[in-house]
Amino acid sequence: MNPNVNTKHNTHNKKTQQLIITLLLITTLLLTTTIIIYKLTTNNTDLTFVDEPISLEDAVYVKSESELKTTINNALPNTSIVIALDNDVVLSEELVIPSEKNITLTSSSNSDFYKLIGAYNKNTTLVEDGGRLRIAGIIITHSEGDRGRGVFVEPLGTLILSYGKISDNTYPHWTGVVNVGTFIMFGGEVSNNNATGSDITSPGGSRGGSCGGVYNCGTFIMLGGKIKNNVANGNGGGVSNLGTFTMLGGEISNNLSTDNGGGIHNRILLSGDTWTNGTFIMKGGAIANNTAENGGGVYSLGTVIMTGGKINDNKAWSAGGGVYSRNHNSNVFKGTISNNNAKSDKNLIVVDEKGNTIITK
Repeated sequence: MNPNVNTKHNTHNKKTQQLIITLLLITTLLLTTTIIIYKLTTNNTDLTFVDEPISLEDAVYVKSESELKTTINNALPNTSIVIALDNDVVLSEELVIPSEKNITLTSSSNSDFYKLIGAYNKNTTLVEDGGRLRIAGIIITHSEGDRGRGVFVEPLGTLILSYGKISDNTYPHWTGVVNVGTFIMFGGEVSNNNATGSDITSPGGSRGGSCGGVYNCGTFIMLGGKIKNNVANGNGGGVSNLGTFTMLGGEISNNLSTDNGGGIHNRILLSGDTWTNGTFIMKGGAIANNTAENGGGVYSLGTVIMTGGKINDNKAWSAGGGVYSRNHNSNVFKGTISNNNAKSDKNLIVVDEKGNTIITK
């Protein structure tokens, strides 16, 4: 069964605006060992995110690119289907998840993750508008020496990472995941992706940065898992955000940026006379052991609302080992920011538009 994202409208007025997180873990005997239910309540709306184990009983087994593409194309519209790789599958072109297709990709083995290996200079997988892809026990990658992205999600597409990996992809910019739609991360890894460096117009319409792990221009909700060991020859080693990124759990660690934002680079965009802010909301999880020139953990030009979680043990060669913020009017820092290191302002620095220091720690 695929994760469900349900919205229930609460008929009672609520006095609190605070986000409440309920985590339920139930042991099972299926392919994975947990059911994870996250219930988020804010204002008068309840959002429930459910990541359930899958069973291979009704899965379609495939051993080749042609079998995989045929199974996807023959899937009924808006009907969930589980496809199990029976070995590594090498692609000759981008694998497309079309509109109205609801696909879960897993492996036939309980012990090993099989690989979906992308074609040279291509996205391994493209999730089109209206398409839905759940990764639950495979590795999205490229062969060593080849270049290409992991997954590209169009504006009305949905990507769900339950477990498995998006790893070892190399491309000049926006390497592991490019999300312009919706990306929900329950577990697994976005890891060991390398953005070799380029400053060109992004899918969100802005310029700059290379971004090794996740480039988000849409909605990204991180509930668990790890974004780790990604490298950007530019901004945003782990995550580069121009949309809304909500971190409720998981870990962003050991990422490297040669410029700003080892863990997260939270961006802004000027379009005509209008500024668009990247918004980073941190309620839980950890940002740790990342490295950058400025903002080892987080570098922000946009909005940061931190009410929980930890930013610790990050390093900046210059300023703001934990956090470097250049938007002093749109920040809340109430979580734990500690034990970071930098040449100056080891844990936190907030400056105004003229570069004057407002807060330092």
